[in-house]
Amino acid sequence: MLISRYIRTVSSFLGIYVGYRILALQSFFMGHYRISRKVKDLNSANAHRIKNLAFTQKGLLIKVGQFLSTRVDVLPPEVTGPLSLLQDSVPPASFEDIRKVIESDFKQPLSNLFKDFKEEPIAAAS
Repeated sequence: MLISRYIRTVSSFLGIYVGYRILALQSFFMGHYRISRKVKDLNSANAHRIKNLAFTQKGLLIKVGQFLSTRVDVLPPEVTGPLSLLQDSVPPASFEDIRKVIESDFKQPLSNLFKDFKEEPIAAAS
């Protein structure tokens, strides 16, 4: 599983890099306005790509996306906008994963530790 996560992440960022390299080559044949429009479109598409990757990969990528979304002083709005969804739209971890961690840490079944434990989260944090 770790290797597949790594491959997916690397291939996504490699695709982003290649997209910008191709645009750099194409820019020799375009006017300034068209280049500017293409850069904005590519920035937006890549921000959505990173956001979707963070939602599936979770962990560090969500934190990186959250950090990047706050850098409005450095990144354009077409990047920070989509990434800002990582601030308050983080998908919750599965109940099974949470149960395993709690039971492993406390060396007891969840039913011995809590009188009642709701499986549905009221919120999620990264």
